[in-house]
Amino acid sequence: MARKQPAARPAPPHRLVEQAMGALSAGRANEALKLLSRLERPSPEALTLRGIAALQQGLAERAVRDLQRARKLAPREPTVLANLGLALRQTGRAAEAVEPLQAAVDAMPAETGLLAALASSLRDSDRPAEALAILDRALAQAPGDADLLRNRGNALLDLDRPADAAASFRQALTIRPSDLDTRLSPVARARQVRPARGGDCGPARGGG
Repeated sequence: MARKQPAARPAPPHRLVEQAMGALSAGRANEALKLLSRLERPSPEALTLRGIAALQQGLAERAVRDLQRARKLAPREPTVLANLGLALRQTGRAAEAVEPLQAAVDAMPAETGLLAALASSLRDSDRPAEALAILDRALAQAPGDADLLRNRGNALLDLDRPADAAASFRQALTIRPSDLDTRLSPVARARQVRPARGGDCGPARGGG
């Protein structure tokens, strides 16, 4: 009678996390999600990875749940805070996203992508003056970023400053002449904004 083979031992948690990190790095978010879902007591790192994988799969609500759990276990971890803010934005909760994004920015002030996400959340929460201040801060670090300049123009429109907005849009078009989003701006259309010749527009400073 053949001997019964012993059941395979489950992979230890750290091994599953390593495999999930590899899958995420290779663009296989679904595989990472399946691996991390096998953990009975996921660590903050595993919950964060699971939230990131869920975001990449378009499962924003699931991502929020995992990242909120991760925050309870690691309340000051910047990666948790940043991804929780991004997940909340994807679920349409811009006002809720502001607090974790601000905390993440405080921990990682040089991350212009986080500054941009925070500014967008502030604009979506009807706080354009604060959004403009954040965008100016981001542009001080990345003065040639066309997306930041376009978003700055939109914040200025929210503040009823069309002339300053047009200047920001013009700078954005100087950097990226094919930017359709900027060309379709109401101010850009009304003022027929074109890319400036030569370089007669310097980087944005202050409030416009």
